[in-house]
Amino acid sequence: MEEDIIFLNKGLSKVEDLILKNSPYKNNTLIFVDSITIAPSDFQEEGLTAAIMEWAAKAFNFEKPEIKVDYNQKNNKYEFYY
Repeated sequence: MEEDIIFLNKGLSKVEDLILKNSPYKNNTLIFVDSITIAPSDFQEEGLTAAIMEWAAKAFNFEKPEIKVDYNQKNNKYEFYY
């Protein structure tokens, strides 16, 4: 879970300005992640960054940033480009 927090924080920091702009609480906005639900067969920690960015876009009503995702067959991993 420690590693998950790094990826969640990375995603939130990428959309921080949009969250603060759209939150009624502005700089006093607090986001508390109580739990995450994942599909273990598809889970890749790096995907948490993109997932929290999409969650924030829905929660704070802004357009989600475009994220290019490619599958690297050689490494059997998805690669995310922000």
